[in-house]
Amino acid sequence: MEIDLSGKDAANSAGAEVIHLPILQIISEARNEHGMRLQDFERYRRYCSSKVHRLRETLHLTHADMNQKAPEKGKSKKTKGKKPKKAQAAAAQSAAAKGKGNVFTEKVIRIQDVDNERPALLLLFEAERAWAFSQDLRNQSFENDQDSALRRRGFSRARRAVQWSFQLYQLVTALSSRFDAHARAEAAAYATLLKASELFDKKQWEKALEHLSVSRVLLSIVADSSDSSRSEALANSFIDSGEAQMRYCAYQIGESEQEMDKAAERIATNEVCTKVLPEFNDLEAELRSVKMASSGAKSERALTLTWHGQKIPIRNPELLDSITKASDEEEALQRAIKAGDSQGRIKTSEKTKRTNISKRPRLSHSQRKAKKREAAAAAAQASGSSSIVASTSRVGGGGRTEMDPFDRALSALADAEEVARRLVEDNAEALAKSHSARYESASNDLRLAHDYIFYKLLALRVARNARLVEEVERKSERRDRRAQELTEIRLQRSNASRRRSKRSAKASSMSQEKAPKKSKPGSLAKRPRSEARPKPRPARSGTRALKARQSSARAARARLVSLEKSRRRSARAVPALAKLLDGAETSLSAMASIGLVESEPDVSSLIEAKAAWYRGELLRHLAKAFALSNARAEALLLATRAQLYVRQARQAAELAEDAEEEDGHVPPSMKDDATFAKVEEQLERFKVQTQKEIYLAERGRMERPKSVTAMNETKAGQALQELAAKYVDFDPVDVEEARRVPEHVADECERELSGAAGGKASKGHKVKREKKRVEGAGAGAKEANSSSTEEEEVAESFHDADSDDEPMYEAQAGDEEGEEEDGSGTNTPSSQPKKGWLGGWFGRGG
Repeated sequence: MEIDLSGKDAANSAGAEVIHLPILQIISEARNEHGMRLQDFERYRRYCSSKVHRLRETLHLTHADMNQKAPEKGKSKKTKGKKPKKAQAAAAQSAAAKGKGNVFTEKVIRIQDVDNERPALLLLFEAERAWAFSQDLRNQSFENDQDSALRRRGFSRARRAVQWSFQLYQLVTALSSRFDAHARAEAAAYATLLKASELFDKKQWEKALEHLSVSRVLLSIVADSSDSSRSEALANSFIDSGEAQMRYCAYQIGESEQEMDKAAERIATNEVCTKVLPEFNDLEAELRSVKMASSGAKSERALTLTWHGQKIPIRNPELLDSITKASDEEEALQRAIKAGDSQGRIKTSEKTKRTNISKRPRLSHSQRKAKKREAAAAAAQASGSSSIVASTSRVGGGGRTEMDPFDRALSALADAEEVARRLVEDNAEALAKSHSARYESASNDLRLAHDYIFYKLLALRVARNARLVEEVERKSERRDRRAQELTEIRLQRSNASRRRSKRSAKASSMSQEKAPKKSKPGSLAKRPRSEARPKPRPARSGTRALKARQSSARAARARLVSLEKSRRRSARAVPALAKLLDGAETSLSAMASIGLVESEPDVSSLIEAKAAWYRGELLRHLAKAFALSNARAEALLLATRAQLYVRQARQAAELAEDAEEEDGHVPPSMKDDATFAKVEEQLERFKVQTQKEIYLAERGRMERPKSVTAMNETKAGQALQELAAKYVDFDPVDVEEARRVPEHVADECERELSGAAGGKASKGHKVKREKKRVEGAGAGAKEANSSSTEEEEVAESFHDADSDDEPMYEAQAGDEEGEEEDGSGTNTPSSQPKKGWLGGWFGRGG
């Protein structure tokens, strides 16, 4: 294939469309996606062959004879079963040369016919195919004991790759007004690199070092004058890829300089650059002018990682892309949080719209690719980028479902962390093979970038877990509030129904009194009274007070049952909360071991404070679960250790002075004293409550409910025990010591018991007086009075059962757990066996 330069002036007309050709980006993406990560030259060569074939068909540059007609379909079927034709003899070939058969005609690319980037892409992939074939043959020759035939074929393909690359450079240079300076410089650097590779294979060390030095200097200028961080990273990656060959050439000729940048500047003089690349000075001047015109500002958003004033450079394009994607997802997450849509739910209208849509139409492969290209072009146009080779990006409404903003950001950060970790390992392997100052600096930059990305990933995990903890607690509170409201509504309805039944009974009795009595047949007629009989005064039987006491006792019992159910609901959320808090503490512990965090004492102290705070929160919820399973001494040990962790968090937070920015990355804020005060108050209140329950249980004033299940009887309880054992060693001596109730708590319990007993005594005197009033009544009144006395005692013993902070002096609620509430609000016995407290929350109870 040749290039016709006769129409150069016409092609460079002022009205021609500008062609954008990011050569380095195209080569990098093609090599990374099609086998070159594993040095699979054969796979990459097959990809380049298919790419060349499609481009030739598109440009009509195939070697088929256009003068001959294609065989018809019917005739081709008849000759399908025949034997293949024999090879042409010499006479037949000479006849074909005279025009009597297929004649090979070389295809020509005319400059005036170039209206897009496809001819340049054809030449580029022709060069890549020949280069990949030469490297594959070179490896085969090494495997076959330096096979000379394979080696000569490899040299031939390498020479052909150089020819294709220089034809590409000629095409781009001929259309200088339509290709920008960066495209021409990248084409020149690519051609120089392939020529250096050919000279390296031929062991011409001096010439190879000259070409490598010139390409290195040119790529450095391209990186310095690039208009985006990605272009700069691509140029730097090609510089790094050629350093191994350059170092080996320097070693072969006895070069003493170890830093290749200095060696390249010394070797690539003006004379050498002009000899290797005649247009070098013009390209350099043009790139410098482009840099001066842009004044060093990037047209795209320049991505820089900064850690406490230290800038972390990103030289790898793949890592730069992954970090850019993660940064975009983090910004989308922050916008979602500010908008109040932290869970990323789709609106109801959008949901209904999607569900009403019928099945999607099936698209062909070409239609799907066209749709992706349109979406990528629209995204590039919106972001101000004119790149024609843009990677496919996620379209918001293209998928069937939308991910949570936290999940999208975590997924993007995890991908970036994986890329950075792989690059660190690859660079460490390359550094072990050849000690290089550039590899050492790249290793340090990659390690810092990996630490920074890993820190961001762990911080986002902790933030997500903290928001989930808040969501679980909010849902639990909402369920409790709704249950309490339902209990009050049912009590009001019950009282209202009793009042209505009482009014209806009174109305019916009044109507019966007003109706005249019919005289029995045969009886003597009575004379009508002149005046009405006076209405007798009702007896003071205490029925009204009795019903009021019965109603209050029923209300107290209903509220007590509601309280116990509320406690069961709160304990049901303990496993989920423990898992989230333990995950947050694990992430913070891993964050504390990052080298970037260890280098900053303030940040390290802040991370230690947050880890201690999450340990305290975890043990606080575990203590609640242990207390509800009647393991109150163990709960006190957990609460005491939680108080210790909270104090450690407060002390470590005081040492973190210059870490305000990092404090906002991970909730909660350690600079706010209210955070610690609230938790300390909750722990102290919980300890006092548990000690009161221990004191009352030891004196027989508080029975253990019949349906309590031990922690080790359920799988979830066993998991919580194992989690608590990580922080507290339940030594029998410590457990026995925790059962000892302090004197001030015992005195407070005695005062509460004496107050409750005095109230019961006064009520007992009132009951006796009521009994004396109704001594003349029947047995029904006596039974009513006895039942009222029992209900009165229950109501008095649970007069403060509505508060979570007051102790339970009796265990009457255990008898109510085998009852289920029907729709009308009444309790009916359940046929199912009773479940334990922890059995109902954490699994099956006995």
